[in-house]
Amino acid sequence: MMHTRPHTPCRAFTLIEMLMVISIMAMTVVMVLPMVSSDTQPRLRAASVVLRSDIEMAQVLTSSNPTTPVVVHFAADGSGYHLAYRSAPKVPIVRSDTGEPYDEKIGVGRLTSAEGVTISLTDVPDGVLAFNAQNGVEDFT
Repeated sequence: MMHTRPHTPCRAFTLIEMLMVISIMAMTVVMVLPMVSSDTQPRLRAASVVLRSDIEMAQVLTSSNPTTPVVVHFAADGSGYHLAYRSAPKVPIVRSDTGEPYDEKIGVGRLTSAEGVTISLTDVPDGVLAFNAQNGVEDFT
C-alpha cells in the first residue's frame, strides 16, 4: 500500500500582508528622505554664522580703536573674504590667537562645512564693508 501525502495548497501573500509591507516601506522612505535630501540649508547656515561672527569682529576692532578701522574685504569671485585695516584693505590682518592672516576661504578651515557656497554682494563699493566708531556701516548707500 502506498501512502500519499495530502495535497497542501501553495502559500501566497495575502492582501493584508502586502499592504503592511508597502506601509512599512513608505514609512521608511518618509524617514530616510530628509537625510539624503539637499544639504544647502545647513551649508548656508554654517557660512552665515562664520561670516556674521567675523563682521562683528571687524565692528568690535573698529569701535575699540577708531583710528585704525577694520574692514571686511570680500573676494570678487565670492570665494571668501578677509579682515583688513581700512588703510590697506587688500592685506589681511594677523589673527591674535594663531598669528595667521585673518583670511577665510569657502570650503577651507572654519568654512569647511560651507563648501559650495558663494558670497554675492550688491551695493558694496569695491567689495569692502567698512564700519564707523559707533559700529554702523561707514558707507550706507
